[in-house]
Amino acid sequence: MSTHGSHKSPTSRHSQAEWDQREVEPLAADSCSDPKPPWPPWFLVRRLLSGQAAFEEALASVVATDAGVVAEFDRESAQAFVLSDTAADPASDPAAVALVQPLGNAVVEIRLSAGRPGAVLGRLVAPVMDALRAQGVRRAVLRSEGIDENVASVLELVGFRNHEGYFVLEL
Repeated sequence: MSTHGSHKSPTSRHSQAEWDQREVEPLAADSCSDPKPPWPPWFLVRRLLSGQAAFEEALASVVATDAGVVAEFDRESAQAFVLSDTAADPASDPAAVALVQPLGNAVVEIRLSAGRPGAVLGRLVAPVMDALRAQGVRRAVLRSEGIDENVASVLELVGFRNHEGYFVLEL
């Protein structure tokens, strides 16, 4: 008989505290996660649409190095999700950015800002997937070129499956 959470055992509070310490969110327990993220916990995910303040800056932070992507990117149907301080100037540099481009038939392509720690991208990607699911998206695709193993680990923890050349998440 388990005494976990029981008030009959003199050590129940101590045991409960130990149990609570072990019940850690998978992203926080990931070895790639930064235990002290460089951004405060009040940073939130905002959705930006074409024409809104900071949309072009978000776009540039993700695709600035790939001129071919900028040329083929459809700004009118795209969304940018940014992890940032909501009290700061919208044009200030966000902690992380995810650009979402519809591909049709409830499928989107996601591009992530480069050079961000896995834990920060994890804080961004999970709410983005929830927002896309609420919009009726059923599949998210992310190219694996340029993605390091820390980011790949976070994507897999969120639910993406690695296929040769891209990651896929069925929502």
